[in-house]
Amino acid sequence: MNKWVFVDGRGVLFEVAERHERARKALPEGAQVEEPALRAALAVADAAMRGLNELHSEKDERDYWVAYWRIFLRDLGLSESYAPVMHREAFWPTHSPVYPEVASVFGHLHDAGYHIGLITNGPPSVTLGLSQMGLLYFLDNVTAASEVGCRKPDPRIYRIAMGVAGVDPANAWFVDDDLPHVEAARAVGMNGVLLDRTGSKGDITTLRDLLSLLK
Repeated sequence: MNKWVFVDGRGVLFEVAERHERARKALPEGAQVEEPALRAALAVADAAMRGLNELHSEKDERDYWVAYWRIFLRDLGLSESYAPVMHREAFWPTHSPVYPEVASVFGHLHDAGYHIGLITNGPPSVTLGLSQMGLLYFLDNVTAASEVGCRKPDPRIYRIAMGVAGVDPANAWFVDDDLPHVEAARAVGMNGVLLDRTGSKGDITTLRDLLSLLK
C-alpha cells in the first residue's frame, strides 16, 4: 500500500529565530545598535519591501533580501555594502534548530513503510535550507508554494502533493501547527493532524505522538 505522511516545516520539523534576533547576530563586527533602533530599522525595511510571498527562485529571494538589508543598514547609518554579508549571516537555516525527535520519528516512519513529504509555504530556498539542516535526506517529496503557485490553505497545493506522490487522500496524513492548514487538508480527504507543542489545543504535542496515531 502506498502510504504517505506529509508535514509542514516551521513549527513541526524546526523553529526559526525571529528576524530581530537573526539581524542582531548578523550585524557588522563592532556595530553598537540598541534594540529599539534595530527594531525600528527592521520596520523601515518591512515597509519598503513587499512581495515576499511572490518570489519564485533562489536568485529572486537573494536579491530581495540583499535589498532589504541595504535599507536596514542605511537606516542605522551603517555601510550598505555589508548587505550581502548580512543576508548570508541572517539566512534562516543558520538559525533554525531542528526539533530533537524529528530524525528518530522519520526513521520509524520509513521502517513502517511510509513515504514522507513536505508541504510548505516556505521561500524558494526551502530545499537548500532543508539540505543544510540535514532534513532533505529523509524526504521523498517537497511541495513548495513558491514552485507550484498556490499556498496553504488553498486545496490545490494538497492535491498537487498527493498527485505527485500517487497517493489517495485516505492513505495520506498531514501534520501542521496551523489549524486552518490542517482543516484544509481534512477538507480534501487527508488525515489532518494539528501539532501544538504547548499542549493546549492540538491533536499531538510532539511529532513522536504521531507514531501512536498511525498504529
